[in-house]
Amino acid sequence: MSYPRSGNSFCRKFLDQITGVYTGSDMNAKMTMAFWFLGFAAEQVTDNTVWVTKTHHSLEMPEATKFTANKNIAIVRNPIDVMPSLAYLINTTSHGITFREKINEEFPDYWNTWIENNSKALQHFHTVMTKNCASAIPTYFLTYEDLKTNPEPVVLEMFQFLLDLPSLEGTVVEAKIKAICSNGAAATRTYAIKSTSTSLSRNAHMYTEEHLAVIKSYLSEHLYFFGYTNDPTGGDNETAFFTFDEHKDEDKENFMGYKAHNKKVLAELGKSKDKIPEYEMNGDDKMSAKDMFSLSITD
Repeated sequence: MSYPRSGNSFCRKFLDQITGVYTGSDMNAKMTMAFWFLGFAAEQVTDNTVWVTKTHHSLEMPEATKFTANKNIAIVRNPIDVMPSLAYLINTTSHGITFREKINEEFPDYWNTWIENNSKALQHFHTVMTKNCASAIPTYFLTYEDLKTNPEPVVLEMFQFLLDLPSLEGTVVEAKIKAICSNGAAATRTYAIKSTSTSLSRNAHMYTEEHLAVIKSYLSEHLYFFGYTNDPTGGDNETAFFTFDEHKDEDKENFMGYKAHNKKVLAELGKSKDKIPEYEMNGDDKMSAKDMFSLSITD
């Protein structure tokens, strides 16, 4: 599960290479046909012929297939980088190119609306992901930043979660993970990345203080939970992309909450279950993305 442009394909590449089993997708193949040529051979496949299925639930994607999940891997990314990346995708229909014009400078009305719309959509996504889904089925959270900067411990935990094993020590899977992670970022790259794709929060220059205030007003819970804020205790935080001058008590408790959640989930691995939990992706708690995806530079 991911919001668009948050590292879903990046994560899928790890899964495909380590298992040798193609990951599926609930997306309509007419929209993702190019992915077939990038090594993803199971687009628009959600049945039991695949083990892991891509979804952008809770956004209502065009003609996305409903399917039932028993576990969930949720990947998120710094909103500062998500929003421009998604704008480029919508306006170019390409994952790997930008355009000469500077959106924030030459199309300010579009950019202001885009930030507001995405902040609202991300707020809904966070609620569904952390409340609805995570309370229904076991959910493992990871961030794009963790996966990019230090993938091995993240991928090891992710496979412990998938295989329901407290440890992978001495297994073939562990050896495979270590081998692939040692090959660097190029080994799991899906498509040619943009020339600007070299650092984290690289699009910060596109936002004014007013823009950041809009994002923080909608997404403070999301930002604290995934550690995208300054540390409320005053400690160092390499992913402090947003600064809050004051921290509420609930924000302090929520800070880096995804790590505390994962620790609890991993502690339950290997324990017997009375029944297999289920959650419907693309079900009733999805949010229409029509207004967002119909918005283009030409508007």
